[in-house]
Amino acid sequence: MAGFSRLPVELIDAIASSVARKDLLSLCRSNHKVNSVCIRWIYHLVVLESRAPAIACFNTIISNIYPARSVRELILRFHSDLMLKAFARVMRAALEKLTALDALEISTSAELFVLLSGLCFPRLRQCAIPFSVDTMSFLQLHLKLVQLSVDPVPDDSLQFPATFDPVQLPDLQIFRGPESVAHAVIPGSRTSHTIIFWDPRLQTDAATVFEAIGVSGTRLCKVNNVVVAWNPMLVTAAARYIPNVSSLSIRNVSAFQAPAELEAFFSCMDEPMKVLSALTSISVVQEITPGTLEAEDLDWEFQTVRRWGDISPNLQCCILPSETKWMRSPSNVWYPRNHSDNAADMLTRFRWFIETVIGSTALPPAYSAVLEMISGKEMVDALKRAFEQEGAVPELHLAHIPAGISMTFIPSPSTS
Repeated sequence: MAGFSRLPVELIDAIASSVARKDLLSLCRSNHKVNSVCIRWIYHLVVLESRAPAIACFNTIISNIYPARSVRELILRFHSDLMLKAFARVMRAALEKLTALDALEISTSAELFVLLSGLCFPRLRQCAIPFSVDTMSFLQLHLKLVQLSVDPVPDDSLQFPATFDPVQLPDLQIFRGPESVAHAVIPGSRTSHTIIFWDPRLQTDAATVFEAIGVSGTRLCKVNNVVVAWNPMLVTAAARYIPNVSSLSIRNVSAFQAPAELEAFFSCMDEPMKVLSALTSISVVQEITPGTLEAEDLDWEFQTVRRWGDISPNLQCCILPSETKWMRSPSNVWYPRNHSDNAADMLTRFRWFIETVIGSTALPPAYSAVLEMISGKEMVDALKRAFEQEGAVPELHLAHIPAGISMTFIPSPSTS
């Protein structure tokens, strides 16, 4: 240990950065030099999951300037429904000393977030905070944020306006949060990736949000939308005001969804797709786990992705409600892959693709070429002969094996 303490500070720091926390605590007892280095790494990331450890940590930060200056990331994962004045006083006093804080996560508790009212962390670049009455005032004090996540708090008693006054966050690159906050902070920023939660209670028009973003000159690359209803105007507004978006996602998290609404949504998609010429990926999925995957679902989605591919030439990937991830090959062949981790559905998709390619005379030759790459030319030729002689694709037997999927079929005597 004496030899370790004689190492250069830079080398001690490099070693300490990869040492387990319990070992850092042991090293701290070596001497003042090693202690000062290890303290920085012990308090570099502070994760507090209950009140008792939080109080102990806060008291240490209050009483010792070295831990306070070492904290770069603070994560608070506990709730404090019963907020005692003594606890609130200790927590706020500790937070006031975190002058080097770079990242803050306090999204699970609006009660704890209240204690941050008026506090400014001059070096804060990343934060995950709840959506509350204090959210916008907090952002006004932290204009150098690069990543911002605002989590909706499930409290129907809270009333928020449909829009807020703009908050200039010129360095913001990644945003996740409600549409009203997006409308206030994204315009004029450097945001390229965003997840927007659309709250029907706010009744905020998608065109209002996307127009403000588009007019400001902010170039969004990836836009994920979380909705509770299939609203065609969402895609229409995106096509009109942010036509250069490269990835667009709509995820419906409602527990009650009518198939007719989804059909109506898809019926309005073709026109916006003509404008979204830079789109390479689109996802339209629902939170409800789909039932048994049927060939009819894949037939319909196959027609859809081929049509969209003709409309939008840069489109490479489509994830649709059956949880199928449709990929486009360089030879303009659309083929299905799993989006969810479901082995049975993977076999269903593989069988569907084989039967569709073998049984179709209208598909371009490139589809057969891709199938030959997957299944082998001899197998494809045998299947084609069987189809030509019997007028139907023979029954396939597919199974998972360590190397992938095995495929066999028993030809009739006339084709063998």
